[in-house]
Amino acid sequence: MELVAKHKILKEYTTLVLAQQPLCIEYPPLDIAFELNLRMIKLLPKFYGHQGEHTNKHLKEFHIVYSSMKPAGVSEDQLKLWKFPFSLVDLAKEWLYYFPFEMVNI
Repeated sequence: MELVAKHKILKEYTTLVLAQQPLCIEYPPLDIAFELNLRMIKLLPKFYGHQGEHTNKHLKEFHIVYSSMKPAGVSEDQLKLWKFPFSLVDLAKEWLYYFPFEMVNI
């Protein structure tokens, strides 16, 4: 009985475990201490990835919000990389998780 419990089915070998996958975003080192607080994250627009949602509209709204909270010493590109994943929800966040390792960088 114990031998049967140790065998995995084929699906378990082929299914990605997201917690074990490296991130697709390569975060650049920052020269200053930078913290994303919950208040900043809540202000970001949300994109769910549903059919009919406008990606360009989301990107414009994201740009407006993140550019209004740019701390000194952090470049615009660094800020985008750190904040953008927090604007994605549901299907859009799933989409981000399946990008190859360090594919997104500056």
